[in-house]
Amino acid sequence: MASWRRAVAALLIVLVLIAAAPGLVYGLGLWMIDGRPQPRAATPVAAAAAWVNCREPLPLRVQPLNPWGVMLDLLRHGSRSTPGARAAWVIARDHNARHLGRRGVWWHVSGSAMVIWITRHWSAEQIAATAAAEGLCRPARRT
Repeated sequence: MASWRRAVAALLIVLVLIAAAPGLVYGLGLWMIDGRPQPRAATPVAAAAAWVNCREPLPLRVQPLNPWGVMLDLLRHGSRSTPGARAAWVIARDHNARHLGRRGVWWHVSGSAMVIWITRHWSAEQIAATAAAEGLCRPARRT
């Protein structure tokens, strides 16, 4: 009977670790980055133009992400873009290029963590204004 209890306890520990893993990876990814970006101001017209240049559909809208949802999307769909995620990514990429000491796998982990953080803490207007003020999204080239 004691071995059965140990097996159940070990299984529960494994399940808890699996359930906690996305949150732990998110926290570690943010911990690797020095500081957080600050939202910038821009005119509504410039913000809307930057939003479109970031290949986001109008109207301005952002879906807040969380580590568990991102992990489920990766497992189910590979990679899927939610409203505001592309624009948040260009801000995260720019910030991490200047504030992430380590590269390699940490670049991807910290980039994903920063996108989650931005979509949870900034409005769509702040994301669009920052992309516009920093010149992070350029119009698509016509061929």
